[in-house]
Amino acid sequence: YTEQYKYLKGTTEEELNRIYNGMDVYLSASRGEGFGIMFLEAQVAGTPVIGTNTTSMPEIIKNGYLVTPICSQVELSGGRKVIPNPSNIAYYLEKVYTDKNKNKQEGINFAYNYNWDRIVKDYWLPLLDYLEDYTSKLCYTVPETSEELLNKAKNIQII
Repeated sequence: YTEQYKYLKGTTEEELNRIYNGMDVYLSASRGEGFGIMFLEAQVAGTPVIGTNTTSMPEIIKNGYLVTPICSQVELSGGRKVIPNPSNIAYYLEKVYTDKNKNKQEGINFAYNYNWDRIVKDYWLPLLDYLEDYTSKLCYTVPETSEELLNKAKNIQII
């Protein structure tokens, strides 16, 4: 089946828009997503999307559906992977064809106005400020001399 796929390298924005406009649906129900810029690209073109209800997908899918995972696995690296429900995928594929243009304009407006600078300003910077403040309260000063360290150790009581 690999001959039916074509890897497109160096695709322009106009070409991408034509590709997304030619789709009935953009389906990417994966085990895990990073950010999922393709979902925004498809929505800007007015194409409904189907993605797995994990990571950032609930935040960025407005013209489409979120597939419920059947289970979640924690990887050795600490990451989390999910297994999308195949029945849920089939159900939402049918819904795309029965709910034509469900949230098309909402998805277009949302994706078109999605602004990374605003996300950084409104979410990341406040989070980083909070973490910096929080971690600064966790730190302690290291004694500068071994004598200070020994004095501190003498005052430790073992119960």
